[in-house]
Amino acid sequence: MVFDRLGNMKPHRTGRHGFSLVELLTAIAAIAILAAILIPTISKVRMASMKAEAASNMKQVHSSIMLYAQDNDTFLPPYWNSDGIVRWWEYLKFGGYLGNVYDEEESGNANDMSILGSPALRSLHPEIDGLATFMINGSIGLTNPSQTNTNPGDPNRVKRYLDFKDPAVTALFFEGKTNAAGTQYQFVTWPNSATQFPPDAVYGDSCLIIYADGHVDTIRIEDIPKTSNISDTRGRLFWRGY
Repeated sequence: MVFDRLGNMKPHRTGRHGFSLVELLTAIAAIAILAAILIPTISKVRMASMKAEAASNMKQVHSSIMLYAQDNDTFLPPYWNSDGIVRWWEYLKFGGYLGNVYDEEESGNANDMSILGSPALRSLHPEIDGLATFMINGSIGLTNPSQTNTNPGDPNRVKRYLDFKDPAVTALFFEGKTNAAGTQYQFVTWPNSATQFPPDAVYGDSCLIIYADGHVDTIRIEDIPKTSNISDTRGRLFWRGY
């Protein structure tokens, strides 16, 4: 029994005192404020991490292209075979220039394809995850394996790495673009194509690009030259390489 100072008995409470409604609402409001602060920060950190991974992948693929060129008289790989079956990155794959990123029996496995794509772009299109996202500049390189310096095909394009006038300003490949149906990624791009240009804006209004010299940069979609006409010096250098 519990008594007060005057000797009167007072009830003894057993058990803990619960939260009042005001206290509960205050706690909920505090949690909501913290969530509003932290969630955008976590999202930005996650996107920055995926962007860094995409840049690393692009540099590795650039190194593979340079190894291919070294073994092929400095010619860049064709963006596809004349029958449309073999794409540019498959020349790297079948030639062994991508290292051990492929399991030949599981060539569609996402882990096997990871070096050839952008984690950020894949996160935007999880329904087609596991496919190569990078798309090469179709205005440079050979258009099919039968072309050489003596059989050049289109003469208004650089086909050999050593022929670039300024490789630091010529696009090699971009982060990627989905087709209109959202079912696959494009593997080649050029400015006069309504279906393969421009690249997707992966980061708001921009995407990653790797230039022929191997440096990766963020480029705003609106800053990509819209033409590769011979009379347009910037567009010609950016797309055609000379």
